[in-house]
Amino acid sequence: MFRKVVFVLVLGLVALLLACAATDPRENDRTPPIKPVMIGHLGTFGDISYTGVSLTDDNNGIDAVSEGNWIRIQWEDLLDTNIEMIEVYRFDNDTREVPRLVTVIREWRNTEFIDRLLPATIGNSSAIETDWHYFIRAINHAGTYTDSDTVNFRLIEKPVLSNPPDGRELTNAELRAPGAFSWRNMGTSTPSTRMRLLIFDENMNLVWRHDELHATETAVFNTNFYRPQSLPAGTYHWRVDSRGNVDHNGIHSSGSKSMMRSFRIVN
Repeated sequence: MFRKVVFVLVLGLVALLLACAATDPRENDRTPPIKPVMIGHLGTFGDISYTGVSLTDDNNGIDAVSEGNWIRIQWEDLLDTNIEMIEVYRFDNDTREVPRLVTVIREWRNTEFIDRLLPATIGNSSAIETDWHYFIRAINHAGTYTDSDTVNFRLIEKPVLSNPPDGRELTNAELRAPGAFSWRNMGTSTPSTRMRLLIFDENMNLVWRHDELHATETAVFNTNFYRPQSLPAGTYHWRVDSRGNVDHNGIHSSGSKSMMRSFRIVN
């Protein structure tokens, strides 16, 4: 009898230990995560931020994406490690719609997301010319969560590149000819206040830029490569970034990036 009692107690103790081992201690942490910090639009590729950092597509906060009518959002590193997932929410401030869950990110160390699911239309809303607002929700293993503040961005029509044709072989003399680069501003209800032509090498390092500071005065733009130094032979990529008017907070939170084209220098 005594042995039977001891055996039952041992079985119970083992079951208790197994149950405790199966429970993730992080699930007992009901403390809300530290509030995530979203990064607003800091500027256009090639600008210098207020902290003295040169801005690129990787560090300039919420912005347009060249490959489509998409918006990329960014946030600072999360300060908690007990995070199970990040939820990304979007809403259209014009129609006051309920925030919609866009995606769930399981890798909590991620600090950006590209919204490729912007609707062609939602009622009167479209990907273009709509004030899209975003926030993220950090959720820990116990299900407790904290929301970030919101950031916003308005896409405007992409500039359409005309010349040179994609993949064209060129000499430096041809690049310096009048009208070597041309593109068209498609015209929107949010006019551009600046358009910037960017040329990248094959590793996407910026090698030259040209600013059109009077973008609202014309629809067609022409310029040439006027840098004294010639470009070495090789493949290059170019695009035009467009920046819209400032918002009610005095921030340039609207813009677009043209599709990317390439050309080859053969001399």
